[in-house]
Amino acid sequence: MGWLSFLNPAFLWGALAASIPVIIHLINRRRARTVRFPAVKFVLRSERRVARKYRVKQWLLLALRTLILFLLTTALAEPVLRPDVGDLAEINQTRAVVLILDNSMSMAYQTAGTQAWELAKEAAALVLQELRPQDQGAVLPLVVAGEPPQALSGDRVWLMERVGELAYTYQAEDLVDSLQQAYTLLKTSDAAQKEIVVVTDRTRAPWVGVEPATLKSIDPQVRLTVISVGPTGALPNTTVREVRLDQQAIVAGVRTKLTAQVTNYGAEDRKQAPVRLLIDGKTLDQRLLDLPKHTTTGVAFDVSFDQPGYREGMIALGGDALPVDDQFYFVVPVKKALRVLLIDGDPRTTLVASETFYLLNALNPERAFRPGPMQPRVVPVEEAERLRLGDFDIVVLANVYSPSQDLRARLMDFANQGGGLWWFLGDHVDPASYNRNLFDVPTRLLPARLGPPLDRPEAHPVTLQVQASGHPLLKPFGDKGQGALAGVRVRRLISTETSSLPPASRVLLALPDGRPLLLEGTAGKARVLLFTSTADVDWNELAVTTSYLPLIQTGMTYLAGRDAPEQLATDVRLPQPLAFKLAETQKEALITVVDPQGKATRLFPQEREGQTQAESPATQWPGFYRISIGEETAVAAGNTPLQESDMTAFQPDEIREKFPGIPLAFVEWERGRPIRPPQVEPTSLAGWFLIGLLALMLVEGVFANRLR
Repeated sequence: MGWLSFLNPAFLWGALAASIPVIIHLINRRRARTVRFPAVKFVLRSERRVARKYRVKQWLLLALRTLILFLLTTALAEPVLRPDVGDLAEINQTRAVVLILDNSMSMAYQTAGTQAWELAKEAAALVLQELRPQDQGAVLPLVVAGEPPQALSGDRVWLMERVGELAYTYQAEDLVDSLQQAYTLLKTSDAAQKEIVVVTDRTRAPWVGVEPATLKSIDPQVRLTVISVGPTGALPNTTVREVRLDQQAIVAGVRTKLTAQVTNYGAEDRKQAPVRLLIDGKTLDQRLLDLPKHTTTGVAFDVSFDQPGYREGMIALGGDALPVDDQFYFVVPVKKALRVLLIDGDPRTTLVASETFYLLNALNPERAFRPGPMQPRVVPVEEAERLRLGDFDIVVLANVYSPSQDLRARLMDFANQGGGLWWFLGDHVDPASYNRNLFDVPTRLLPARLGPPLDRPEAHPVTLQVQASGHPLLKPFGDKGQGALAGVRVRRLISTETSSLPPASRVLLALPDGRPLLLEGTAGKARVLLFTSTADVDWNELAVTTSYLPLIQTGMTYLAGRDAPEQLATDVRLPQPLAFKLAETQKEALITVVDPQGKATRLFPQEREGQTQAESPATQWPGFYRISIGEETAVAAGNTPLQESDMTAFQPDEIREKFPGIPLAFVEWERGRPIRPPQVEPTSLAGWFLIGLLALMLVEGVFANRLR
């Protein structure tokens, strides 16, 4: 409701003219002298009923003429209907308006070929057009992206240019920070009326976590207006949540299963949605997937990477109304298969009795069905003498009698090139010869000096003791995997002199009495392992326990130097930064990250908790990021924020519950319709009074003619 006022109240004195018809009427009512004529008495008596009707019409005519004069003077006084105190503002009061424009990813949602972002910019322009010369305003993007805070400005043209320059981003929004900045700006203004206008879509994501308690300062006198643009109701949208690989280490030429988890956020089922798998920009496979509403569905692809290196993958969904989240990027670091040479020092006529039988099965458990990430080759010592060791990544010597001088020299060259060595002992091993030719020499190939063989009479299995917790080789036997090292029967081993261990050597696994079973050392650039018992079941039964396969496979991975993370930086969700852990040799290396838009950023290492690390700025674009650390190059992927794909709508009552006691208005705006202005202008009633005046004059003319 409002209250009535007049712009020209002096004309109200003219309302006294409304009394003129009454005065004339009273004058005409003067009684004349009555002269009775008997002849006309009868006529007057017969007209008495007609006279009553005539008198009523005269009274109506008097009222019409009085009202006409009253409306005329009132219209000249220009009556206006002003807003109440509870309305938004007085017409003469100054206003300060902070416009928060939602530029998050969900604003790219399309309806009828138009993005919600374009509608938001049009609505923002209408809000700014309402500012008068004495008013002030500011434009804040919901995703600030590190921009400095603004000051209130009275330049409406500049504010509208500011809106035109903004673009939607791929980052997650922070409405709490934007509201806090808006309240801070309004504190600097002495305007009588202050308002925060939020132009956004109906998605729930910006309002999650927004509570008065989360704001450092809040003014209950500041009005909050939420203008909703874009479609309403339950909006359909699908996106890829994640991509999983069946194997942790991906090897070139080895088939693996890749599973994409696709989420349907919509309120309706989606039938036969196309899902494509692309590797390095080429489509490898395509499926049609039924996506039930509000669920996540997995779609599996059987893939094989023909070349090692960082392979760029993408899952592409069939187009929907939010195309910016229909592509999910991922990086697969593909390694070449580990080539392992098994030198069998005790070959047998049957494969099962061979010294390397269990090693062969542990390295490639599925060799009968498909090639694995490790490609072992078994040869006797005589054949190993003729092979080129550089064609292999790891050389395993199982129960080999003292290697010849030529083989020792070639093993040392292999170690100097970074190849891994693993020694398994047995009854063919002569400890004295091993010490003389492999340990007590400048080019040492053993991590420890060997002692005499030791028979263990205990008949019961024992639990192996981890001597180097946290070692990459022993990762499968962490806190939850200690049970795999129980129940191991060791009948015989060759002792080692732990008192004379070189500085680079250490014990990894030992028996309960402390005798070493697995030791680690170095030779040249190579990592070297020494197992003091046999690789088969002649001296121990480790090969028939559940711990044998993970021990052998992680041991080979460790020897090949593949225990480090496969990727320099893992894939992230925007705006999470890319983080790197650097080796000692990379501390002085030049670190550069090139984003999907081609912008290069130089990074500088920092020491944190004893580890050299580097971190990129917040990621801003979905796609592939090229990384170079010295001469090493890598790729990481960035993807759109998952919460921005959820188009679940909020309800106005939810916002009212968040801000109790604060003046709140909610407007659903559509293109072509005006936005209810934050300030209610006075409504002039003079035109309506003139229309009423003309209508009454028409009625008065009709009545006057009938009375003649």
